[in-house]
Amino acid sequence: MVYCYGGRVADMWFAQNSAQFERQQNLTIINLPQESTKELAKLAQRTMDLQCTIQDGQVWLSDGNTSVQVERTLLRGSESRK
Repeated sequence: MVYCYGGRVADMWFAQNSAQFERQQNLTIINLPQESTKELAKLAQRTMDLQCTIQDGQVWLSDGNTSVQVERTLLRGSESRK
């Protein structure tokens, strides 16, 4: 499994390498959109205590005050492997 992030750069990386990815039978690639990663960055602190909730295919991270839904886009592979 590969998790990529970075907005347009991640999209370009995937497009440039998609032919090589096709040769990999068990490869799953999931993109974390830039909006989600920016929201996650706001939770970062020197001493963090995050809670993670996974329900009905959705992922949420919370620091007790703020909750962020972590969006994911499947670029390649199977939904069952994420």
